[in-house]
Amino acid sequence: MVVNSLWIVGPSLSGKTTLLIQQFQKSLQPERDSAKVGKNLWHPGVLVFAPTSDRRRQLADQISVHSKHNKHQCLVNATTPLGFFQHEVTLFWPLLVSRLNLKPQFPVRLRPETEQESATRLWRPELDSGQLRWSGVSEYRLVRRMLDLMQLAAVSGTPIEEIPHLLEYGLMDQGSPELWDLMGKLLLRWRQWCLERGFLTYGVVAELYWRYLLDDPVYQTHLLSRFDRLLADDVDEYPSIARDLFEVLLDRGVPGVFTYNLDGQVRLGLGADSEYLAGLGDRPGMTQVMLKDRSISQPLPKSLRPSLKNWVLAVTSRDIPPWLDRRELENQVFSVQTASRIELLRETAEAIAAEIKTGTVAAEDIALIAPGLDEIARYTIVQSLNNLDVPVNSLNDQRRLANLSMIRALLTLLALVYPGLGRLVDRDAIAELLTILSQQEIVSRPPSPVGAFREVGALRETPLQDETFWQDTLPKSKNIPGIPGIPGIPGTFLRFEYRIDPVRAGLLTDYCYAPDPISPKLLPVTSFPRWDRLGYRATMAYQEIVTWIEQQRDCIRNATRSPLQEADREGTGEIASATRSDLAPQPYRDRGGIAPTPIHVLNEAIQKFLSPVNHLPGDRLSALREFMETASHYWEVDRRLRRLRVQEGGTANAPDYVIVGQFIQLLRQGTVTANPFPVSAISAPSRGVTLATIFQYRSAKLSHRYHFWLDAGSPLWLSGGAATLFGSPLFLRQWSGRPWTVADEEQAAEERLERILNDLLSRVSDRLYLCHSQLSTSGQEQTGPLLSWVNAAIEV
Repeated sequence: MVVNSLWIVGPSLSGKTTLLIQQFQKSLQPERDSAKVGKNLWHPGVLVFAPTSDRRRQLADQISVHSKHNKHQCLVNATTPLGFFQHEVTLFWPLLVSRLNLKPQFPVRLRPETEQESATRLWRPELDSGQLRWSGVSEYRLVRRMLDLMQLAAVSGTPIEEIPHLLEYGLMDQGSPELWDLMGKLLLRWRQWCLERGFLTYGVVAELYWRYLLDDPVYQTHLLSRFDRLLADDVDEYPSIARDLFEVLLDRGVPGVFTYNLDGQVRLGLGADSEYLAGLGDRPGMTQVMLKDRSISQPLPKSLRPSLKNWVLAVTSRDIPPWLDRRELENQVFSVQTASRIELLRETAEAIAAEIKTGTVAAEDIALIAPGLDEIARYTIVQSLNNLDVPVNSLNDQRRLANLSMIRALLTLLALVYPGLGRLVDRDAIAELLTILSQQEIVSRPPSPVGAFREVGALRETPLQDETFWQDTLPKSKNIPGIPGIPGIPGTFLRFEYRIDPVRAGLLTDYCYAPDPISPKLLPVTSFPRWDRLGYRATMAYQEIVTWIEQQRDCIRNATRSPLQEADREGTGEIASATRSDLAPQPYRDRGGIAPTPIHVLNEAIQKFLSPVNHLPGDRLSALREFMETASHYWEVDRRLRRLRVQEGGTANAPDYVIVGQFIQLLRQGTVTANPFPVSAISAPSRGVTLATIFQYRSAKLSHRYHFWLDAGSPLWLSGGAATLFGSPLFLRQWSGRPWTVADEEQAAEERLERILNDLLSRVSDRLYLCHSQLSTSGQEQTGPLLSWVNAAIEV
């Protein structure tokens, strides 16, 4: 069926999303809605797609704001492609169970870190025997590549059985046919292993959706009854099977509005197939609308892109072509050049602070963008700007959980509570634990508000270097008195003081920690000959920690059975109290001889030593939530596996401490990172300088008056600062079938660089600073593609 749909094409910031929302408002026709409501109590809703979860929330908010005054409302379901596939597979799981003859059980989604660990265990025989080996590739990277290949095949609509053939023809010089065949067999085994146990990964979800669910007549009937309109923003970042879904809806009379960014394709190489999605605009009945620069919305007065378009075309040249006019760069493009990178980071921060002090630009109107940001560079930039009284907003800053001292202390605590984990504990970890868990909340006024704000901001990454930190808990309005619990006292602050400072923690560790592979323990404080020199506060804090640990160990030691054994005995495999991931659960009580789960132990520790968590800085609270969600998910998967082994006649006799040790090692390897959601969704917008990588900035669709491009002479600009998944070009629908060569890679990199420059130049309105150091961190000379720009710009 041919329906009248709209295909909106344009560059960045040309008003595509605004036009999409306007078309949605026009579709709310009263006669259409009233007719449907009169016939059926159930009114189909609108299916709205966005490429990422952050932009999904933004798009949903924009639709809500623009349509709140419209009296004709409808149900709006905003989602991402992968989020929609996962929801549909879970919702129609009974249909898939019947079609694939699977065991009836509720599906459990495997998080990426659990997926990696489970796949490694499943393929352990081949890894240990040397059959699965790739020269120059570590075991961790090899397993990750195989799982990524499965996901790329799934989102592109390629059967897993064809993966070995694609690799053999496309990557002839990077592996052997025997290796590709083995990888294909192992991936099939992995998929079957997941389906038999009810585990869902992104790769399994995507394959189940396009291969078995999308073409099912029963599912299509339900799909059409739920949605009668379709909106999709930035489809250039969608996977191939998203077009298959759109065509099913369009063929059955569902009108759609789509936007396509000519400068986008941010996720190309990460599962997106922009060229295949672009073919959707050539369908019959699709009206195409081409937008020019800023044709509808005018969020910024101008853009640097028109004046620098000739420079973008010549970006691949190492020398400036004679037909380029350097005057095009005057008063628009400047450069900051140094010899070393550490000097560059410092001078870049000083240049940003100087611009802000002139009053011509505010901190929130400046973006610092880099092709890649290592931890040292990020820390140096943030500290340098903070020392200059310039706030910084790190965009989507995801750090390893094990990098946070609070999380490391909780992991060390688990190793002390459960027996058999003594080898996972060292003296430095014990000293850190004593300091972190000895914090005490004190309500007072800071002696110097300006100094307090400058010194603290948030708890340092290594709090052993600082005994206290301040946090303002007052709202910005002066009309609201005090913090909760201190009514009528304005200007009060929470001061978290560590009762055991680093020096005392080191002394206690040296004299009171008894290492042991089976049962490490903290001895009484009197084991330290001069314990009287510790002071009352440190002594009491240490005794509280020791007493709490011994109480938890007694509960585990005196229990007649573990909660996992109790779950197997009851035949359910699920214990609700063990799956709680909230931060304030009910305290543990005697459960008839059942030992507390690690989740209970962690919850008790958080309540005892880290309360109140609501007063923690936002990034620490986010990390704590992610940590508890990861722990709950880890033991939920373990319970499922143990229960299945018991039902299959096997044994589930692995001690609890083995699973606890595996969890500790998983986090210490740095596999899990902290996702800022939902803290970032409810917090106030930042007023600082935006710090982001190219990929993060383009994905967030931001725009600023001033741009500072860090490492402008780096070759990393060719890759856009984003890691392309191994073998991703082979899974594009337009792949020719011939081997992927170095020339193909270079051409793809040049096309990517052109899109990056056009996109970023569309998002800066006033000035561009190119920050370049002659030498990289490794001491090599930087000769990237933007070096000609750096040499032509005016140096400041």
